[in-house]
Amino acid sequence: MPIDPNSIEAISDALPDSTKELLFNPTADAVGKGIGGILYWLFQKPIKLGIIKQSQFESLANKSARELQKIPIEKRTDSKKDLMIKTLESAQYSINSETLQDCFAYLLGQTANKDTVHEVLPVFSTILSNMTTEDALFLKIFSEQGTITLPVAKFEAHVNQFSSSEADSQKQSTTRQLTKETLIYKNHETNEFTLSNPNKQFSFFQSFGILELLETEYYIADTPAYEYYKKIVEPKTKEIFDKTIRDGVSMLYSIQLVPGSVKLTELGVSFINCIIP
Repeated sequence: MPIDPNSIEAISDALPDSTKELLFNPTADAVGKGIGGILYWLFQKPIKLGIIKQSQFESLANKSARELQKIPIEKRTDSKKDLMIKTLESAQYSINSETLQDCFAYLLGQTANKDTVHEVLPVFSTILSNMTTEDALFLKIFSEQGTITLPVAKFEAHVNQFSSSEADSQKQSTTRQLTKETLIYKNHETNEFTLSNPNKQFSFFQSFGILELLETEYYIADTPAYEYYKKIVEPKTKEIFDKTIRDGVSMLYSIQLVPGSVKLTELGVSFINCIIP
């Protein structure tokens, strides 16, 4: 069914001229017209029904146009129209988040660029559609730090508990995890270390094969990060653990820092390159 020009004008009227020229005007190139047509096809009915706000559509359309504008005309491609449709369709479910809009628009731009379209996989828009703003900000840390690995750490208690009686005397050894895995990274603005517990993000991105949590792998260069974590976290951890020891229990224990790292997989590196502006 042909697209009604009047309907296009109705949902694009408030857009800046620059966005209209790239996506909706007759003068737009084939790639721009394709993206504009997909936007119209996917969003005009939800807008009409009040499911998606006009302002949200305009925000995504403007961001998509800006990403397209960055690509030289000779580098633009619509060879993966199916992935463009999938990307913008998935964007509907995250339209409330400006951060995720940025990610979807950037992914669309990567799909429309001859130099990067080969890196874009169908699963990328699926992962992105399941992400929260917090998930995107977590991945952005890797991009800002310029690395594929970041240090993590936790504390464990190695406990030797003794029981003795006239009939029996024995030692029981156990290991208890006292803290969750903590991400340690340096804030570029303050040049100070920041601690966070993104355990939801660890689980979520591990399930998609985006990262690996390596509890015994660390780098000497991360020693200052581990020392900072130990200085900040160990006293309170020891205090809390001491309160769990029952009176009359014979016990020897040591609290040890367990260093490790979180590492982007090859898929994870490609994913970040395709979604993080």
